Amino acid sequence: MRHRLFRQNPDLVEKFTAAVTESLRYASGHPHEAHQGLTTYTKISSDALKDLADALLS
Repeated sequence: MRHRLFRQNPDLVEKFTAAVTESLRYASGHPHEAHQGLTTYTKISSDALKDLADALLS
């Protein structure tokens, strides 16, 4: 399925990848804002985000 998407819409896949990369860079540089946004707009708890960040940064 995903190979077909890449073959049929390479521009879409490239733009999506660039957007995700940009958002990750922003979140890395602005962790407090990223944390606030994620807890506001998702059902991920603050504690779960902290545990995830600790695991990723260790």
